[in-house]
Amino acid sequence: MKKLSLFEASIIGFLSGVVIATYLIFITSTSGFIGNILGLISLRPLLDKIHLPDSQLLIGSFIFFVLVYTLYGALIGLLIHITNKTKIILSLLAVVIIGGGTEQITGMMSHTPISNEIYPQTAAVIKSFSNVTKQYFGTEATGDLNADRREDVAFLIHRNDSDRGTLYYLAAALDNENGKSGTNLLFLGNNVFPTHIAIASSTIIVDYAQSKNSTSTKQFYARLINDALTEAHSATTPTATTTDSI
Repeated sequence: MKKLSLFEASIIGFLSGVVIATYLIFITSTSGFIGNILGLISLRPLLDKIHLPDSQLLIGSFIFFVLVYTLYGALIGLLIHITNKTKIILSLLAVVIIGGGTEQITGMMSHTPISNEIYPQTAAVIKSFSNVTKQYFGTEATGDLNADRREDVAFLIHRNDSDRGTLYYLAAALDNENGKSGTNLLFLGNNVFPTHIAIASSTIIVDYAQSKNSTSTKQFYARLINDALTEAHSATTPTATTTDSI
């Protein structure tokens, strides 16, 4: 079997990067599932730390992923040329591809994405900032928020801001006879790390850490008052203020 040259391997990596970058951008924009394997090998955690401005997020992400896989191609080509373990390298590569593909297929089958048809724009402020990209965070909880014996949904939205980093918002979709109706957005914080969301006794409880490596978590509480999400001091006592600010 003829060994790939460094240039040939780089071209393969570049073409793979174009395909994978397109897939990642599509999945992100449609709130789809991205598995841990694909996320890690695509270096998404590194991209998140760059904090691209909203206006450059789409094209910046695409270029980033293409460059990552071009470098992977060059690295694989270099390893093949300086070692005599071509079969081992390609076998390891095949294991990663199969593992990542399997995780994606399994995850997509069990993942329920946020849809504009199910969860319409949740606050008027989104309409006024239509050029700002907001993404479903991938965490949600179900329960009765307004004591009507219907199953409502609470979920998190995040977006990247060039000055403040990643901003997180809490929103809810209330079940009614006509389907789902969205609530206001409630600001959770910036550069926090949500770990869990739940609904108990008509209260939304969000666990979050102040830093990515923190072992301790804090809790954010919210309840519905007149169909508006309102921050609460505890699981039973709401405060008097709400926010839609972005």
